[in-house]
Amino acid sequence: MVNAMSALLAPTRFQIDRAELASALAGTVGAASADPQRAAALRVLADPDHLVVVLANRAGSPLWSATRFVVGKGDAGVVARADASDGTDAASAVELVLLPSPALAAVAIDDLVGLTEVVALSGSTLELSLAGYAAVLACADALQAATLRARAARQPLATFPVTAELLEAQLRQGLAASDTRWAVTAAQPITPGDLGTATGSLAAGLGELQQEGLVTPAAHGFELTRDGVLLASMFGSLIVTAQLALVAAAGMMEPLVAPLGIFRASTAIWLAAWSDGGSSARVTLIPATIGGALSVVERLVAPLDAAGVAAATRGAGAGRAPAATAQPTQPAPARPADAGAPAPSAHPRFCGSCGAPVRDGAVFCGTCGTKVGVA
Repeated sequence: MVNAMSALLAPTRFQIDRAELASALAGTVGAASADPQRAAALRVLADPDHLVVVLANRAGSPLWSATRFVVGKGDAGVVARADASDGTDAASAVELVLLPSPALAAVAIDDLVGLTEVVALSGSTLELSLAGYAAVLACADALQAATLRARAARQPLATFPVTAELLEAQLRQGLAASDTRWAVTAAQPITPGDLGTATGSLAAGLGELQQEGLVTPAAHGFELTRDGVLLASMFGSLIVTAQLALVAAAGMMEPLVAPLGIFRASTAIWLAAWSDGGSSARVTLIPATIGGALSVVERLVAPLDAAGVAAATRGAGAGRAPAATAQPTQPAPARPADAGAPAPSAHPRFCGSCGAPVRDGAVFCGTCGTKVGVA
């Protein structure tokens, strides 16, 4: 990322040795540097507001890049530092970039994730348990496997039965593999906790997909609906998978909110906003516009006060209160007319069009203007 950004921000690129970096991180910066940009970067490192750690992978690559964005207080700017892709950090000097504003820091993160390369967007917000999330990923891999078999046989893709057994097999295979062109494998490193804890619960996950209209009963189990095929096709054609983790400056390790996952294909961006952890984790999958995704990223790399932490939490955190997980039925009972509306609660809402948080009582999204209804 640093090398890619240097063409745009060459005057702000520089190197410091590890002793100087250690002093800055310890808050004991020495004499002011003759280079004002270097001195400004050291001040940010010495007294940061918070960090955003971006973990990113391009589909098919065995390497994950890790880039730290150290957010300064007030208008001090953001310092970006790229770590070695193999997890080592043996160089004698560290290359840094001083980004003077959160907007430019968001541009740098876009350079990693490619949010602005998306050409079309579609989909509806989904709120799922860990089992439902794993079922989505396993459906994507099952569809990709069926597509590859049909291509190898030079035959059109036929409808195939979706069963809990099939999804369990896809989950196990994905967890044991390393090829990030497959959804389960790509999602595991950016899923809080262990995706493997969903093993054995995909019958319940399949029930959630039925409730969301992604699968429908068929002769030998279920089959993907049109919306299910579109979603599985997107997760089966990922280009970049990434995670943004917001951590406190004190000790540089204390998390402020649950990490935000980003799934980017050529035709869609989906944000994965988590709440809770472990087997009880809940995720809101949000189809985001380019502007909505960049807006969330920019908020995360801006200085945070108490209100800012809450805003970041709403933009990258919990969704509605979880509904009871259901086993699949044949067929599912019809939902009441108001079953899809969130019950009044302290949990934040999100815009289904752009992914931005929506304040309580709002009828329209304050970011894109889409009607969202009344909380």
